[in-house]
Amino acid sequence: MLKLEDSILQRLNDPNVNLLDDEELVVQLALSKETSDRVKTELESAEANMKRIDDIREGFRSCGKRAAVLFFCLNDLAMINPMYQFSLDWYKDLFNKSINDSKEIQS
Repeated sequence: MLKLEDSILQRLNDPNVNLLDDEELVVQLALSKETSDRVKTELESAEANMKRIDDIREGFRSCGKRAAVLFFCLNDLAMINPMYQFSLDWYKDLFNKSINDSKEIQS
């Protein structure tokens, strides 16, 4: 875009060029308009994608909070008495269950 704009401005500032007869300037202006429209469309698409990503991220926030609470509860229980230590497999199963429950709540 910057190259096109610089080229157009250079042609417009040239006193030896008749603006009405300069076909190259017309082609550059058309190309600039086309490029600008394409960039605008891509920006709109990127904004829509960012909004969708933010919405999905917010959906997983409750799952993250639950997992953090569960982790710290388990960690504190192990400090109280070693009898309360749970296996990593149990924690993974519980964590996956909380994720699945979170997906069902969103639907």
